[in-house]
Amino acid sequence: MKHIFKCLLIIILLTSCGYQPMLSGKKINFTYSDLKLSGDKNLSQEIGNNLKSFQNDSSETKLEISSEIIKNIISKDEKGNPNVLGLKLIVNIKILGNKEVEKNFIEAISYNNNNSKFKLKQFERRQISNLAQKLSKDIYIYLNSQIKI
Repeated sequence: MKHIFKCLLIIILLTSCGYQPMLSGKKINFTYSDLKLSGDKNLSQEIGNNLKSFQNDSSETKLEISSEIIKNIISKDEKGNPNVLGLKLIVNIKILGNKEVEKNFIEAISYNNNNSKFKLKQFERRQISNLAQKLSKDIYIYLNSQIKI
């Protein structure tokens, strides 16, 4: 009986707390009419596709997205071969409207080198896609928090 009461109490508390995820809300405070992409083609295109929900032809605001992927060697072994690699994604957003606003978003990871270059390339592509999704969410939150520009 106590177990059923505890379960019922937990269910009632969790369903009546009014929690709603930020990204699921339908209210969008920001819209743009034109999107210009530059830099890394695949990264810019993926982020641009994720921001389609902001597009509105009647808006006077324009958006420019510039992206860059930087791969570097963080450490080497005794022979001079790369041991730990780094991957950095930099996305610059320009909001062009009544006033111009510019914001940089950066995501970075480090990972161990792999002897198989094929597996390393697959891993890098997967990580770039994951970081692009995270950057898209950050940009989405930033743009949605912007008041009419």
